[in-house]
Amino acid sequence: MRVGIYSGSPSRVESGLHVYNRNLIDHLRGHFQNKDISIINTMSRHSLRPSTHSIFGDIRRVQLLLPERLALYLWNRTNLFPLDMLERYDVIHSTMSFLPPVRNARTMVTVHDLIPLARPDISLLSAEKAKLISHSVQRADLVIADSEHTKRDITKHLRIDPEKVSVIYPGVDPIFESSVAHNTVKITMGKYKIDFPYYLYVGNIDPRKNLGRLIRAFGKFSKKRNCQEKLVLVGGITHRSAEVLSVIDELGLQDRVLHLGYVPRADMPALYTNAKLFVFPSVYEGFGFPVLEAMACGVPVITSNASSLPEIADDAAYYVSADSLESIVEALDAVSSNIGLRRSMIRKGHVRASLFRWENTAAKVVDCYYKLVRGEY
Repeated sequence: MRVGIYSGSPSRVESGLHVYNRNLIDHLRGHFQNKDISIINTMSRHSLRPSTHSIFGDIRRVQLLLPERLALYLWNRTNLFPLDMLERYDVIHSTMSFLPPVRNARTMVTVHDLIPLARPDISLLSAEKAKLISHSVQRADLVIADSEHTKRDITKHLRIDPEKVSVIYPGVDPIFESSVAHNTVKITMGKYKIDFPYYLYVGNIDPRKNLGRLIRAFGKFSKKRNCQEKLVLVGGITHRSAEVLSVIDELGLQDRVLHLGYVPRADMPALYTNAKLFVFPSVYEGFGFPVLEAMACGVPVITSNASSLPEIADDAAYYVSADSLESIVEALDAVSSNIGLRRSMIRKGHVRASLFRWENTAAKVVDCYYKLVRGEY
């Protein structure tokens, strides 16, 4: 069986999507000979530089000599540049939530969330990509969803037969599974000039993540409790970040809230491990990698009861209402002041995170490939 995996264009910044691609492809290696699996990419401005896929060594890479934006434009309107135009495949699997044209292979698409269609008011994706996602789900032979919540969104908004959608949970990146040496934590804290206790948020700096409300809640809690901890925000800038970060200036919290920007993946275990709390009150998530990463690192997690987050965190998190500032204030107060509760959350978090393993994800994905080839979908 020959499989082609379309993973978009190379990037030097590891978003959740690139973490998914890297770990899935790495764990598929054991199921295939290298000649039987290919990574298919479109071009980006980083295409000729080291990318997240360089670690795959001798796995074949097929690069379509087509910039991603142009490819999206063409794929929405034509069947030009199909993914199997250069090689024959039995299965083509797109991990990008949309499926480019394919001529002969059986097709599978992983949909990470349906924000562009379920909540277009908070989506960062272009209308072009949202349209392509809709068309892709309709014509794919099989759809993989990252969570039951995403599956429900797919069947609701796109009227897809639930039998065509299979839920396969991603795993926790192995870099978070081992304890971090004290000296590594010390070096990392020095690198980012952190010499104070802190609560942590990780994710894009975007209104969808509910950061404006989090910053306001932290300011209120900090004043109420006169706490020593600061709030550290880790995440890349989007075109909507200004309206989030402006809240820091509005409330005069410049010395209480620190935005580190994008942080290399290698530094993240230390930043999680040294945090007192992890706070992630997002409005909508298709999965929520940071919640499990924090749990794996032994950090109590506060998250919202919205979208897929209760499904992923189960009983290991403290939940808040995403639209209630007071709910977040109360959660910060409850978890920070109760040592017994924190210990219980840490223990449950370790157990919960250990259930999400990339070995299991890859095995279930491969099973889907074989079922497609056998015509069971």
